Parts: sequence; structure tokens; C-alpha cells
Amino acid sequence: MNMGKLLSASAEQSQRKTAIILENESVLYQQLDRSTTLLAQWFLRHGGKPGDRIAFYWPNSIETVKLFLACFKAGMIAVPVNVRMKPPEIAMYCSSRRQ
Repeated sequence: MNMGKLLSASAEQSQRKTAIILENESVLYQQLDRSTTLLAQWFLRHGGKPGDRIAFYWPNSIETVKLFLACFKAGMIAVPVNVRMKPPEIAMYCSSRRQ
């Protein structure tokens, strides 16, 4: 079972239970499952394919968790980029990964 399916199964059993808490914000399993499914569908509708890598430059947040889970649901590979990296470092890192 992959993480996307595990989330959906958890959401079915625990819809109204809290899935994530970060500072003053929280998300229920039902909300998390729904929002990550919609984001995964968006990735696929806009040209993403299972096996594609999705890089994101985003600080730690609930949205970061949603990005990871949406990638899992779409069969994609989440590639977080360290937010401390500067554009030249990111470009160098990305170009070295293509070889």
C-alpha cells in the first residue's frame, strides 16, 4: 500500500480526526485526503505523469505535507529543494541531476 492509499484509508476511518497540527493550524484527515486528491488530479491534468519528479521550493508547512502526499497519489516523485539554497545553487543542483 502506498502513502496516498494509506491516507485515503485513514480518512475513511477517521474523517473528523486531526491529521496535521502545525502551530495554530490543523487539518482533518477528510480535508487532507480531499485536498491532496484534487492536487494530484491537477498535476496529472496539466501534463504530469506517474514517475515524473516534482520539485518544490517551499518552507516546512502544511502545504509541504500536501505536496508530498499529492505526489504519492499521482505516482510522482516529490523532490523538495532546500529553501536556504540560492538560485545559482539550485540551477547547479538541477543541472547535475539531469546527467
